[in-house]
Amino acid sequence: SSGYYLDSNNLSKISGWELYEKTTDGYSKITEGTNYNYKVTLNPGETKTFVARVYKLNETLDRVYSDYSNEVEVTREKLNTPTLANDYNDKTKASLSILGAGYYGSSEETLKEISGWELYEKTENGYSKITEGTNYTYQMELVPGETKTFVARVYKDKENGDRIYSEYSDELEVTREKLQTPTLANDPSDLSGAHLSMAVEGYYASGEDALKEISGWELYEKTENGYVTIANDSTYSHNVSMDQGTTKTFIARVYYENENVTKTYSEYSNEVVVTIEKIKVPTLTFINNC
Repeated sequence: SSGYYLDSNNLSKISGWELYEKTTDGYSKITEGTNYNYKVTLNPGETKTFVARVYKLNETLDRVYSDYSNEVEVTREKLNTPTLANDYNDKTKASLSILGAGYYGSSEETLKEISGWELYEKTENGYSKITEGTNYTYQMELVPGETKTFVARVYKDKENGDRIYSEYSDELEVTREKLQTPTLANDPSDLSGAHLSMAVEGYYASGEDALKEISGWELYEKTENGYVTIANDSTYSHNVSMDQGTTKTFIARVYYENENVTKTYSEYSNEVVVTIEKIKVPTLTFINNC
């Protein structure tokens, strides 16, 4: 953008230029001629040094050279470290991305500087890669009460297939809350037995979103030998016929069942005691109207 030979009158005084890149063995010529502009692609974090000289052809077409120019050092910045983020609106999954948070979420132009990302899960033995590529979002189902830790890094592919990596992001810890403890209730208007369900004031009665967090419930009746399962389904209500003058005690818990059919349970609910009273014996009287 500056210099003696950028004046068109001065360019007419030379026949061309030679551009050199500095190497460990000295200077290596990378171009020559009358096109006085040259572009060199740099990898992230790479630095190259250049010098140039101009020449004039004499009557015998030999080159008469100027001295070498000053050295120019050009550096491409390292890849920015990504910021790993989680969408906490989804309470059952880790919804991870580098979009919308940090440098690489600022515009599409910044994403063009990289070839992809690698996402890792922290394990007892270090970090284990779980995905890579150009889809900068990833979802993983979590079991209730489970915590997982993740890191990510971005990379730029070189022409020879090697990868240049950024630093790892900060660790991001994502926890799925434990299952809420259900509240068990009985409808006392049913005089023929127990009419059990999760109470209208409890968490799981608050809406469909709460019920989506669980796979079902187990209802138990208390016996002399402990609790016996009497219902295991996703209807969340159950009727038990009872004789007059009997008392029974019930508890419940909810569970989440993963793809491996492994259940994760909530704590047990409150105990509900249901008593069906005997119908009172009528008192018969005699009235003598004589």
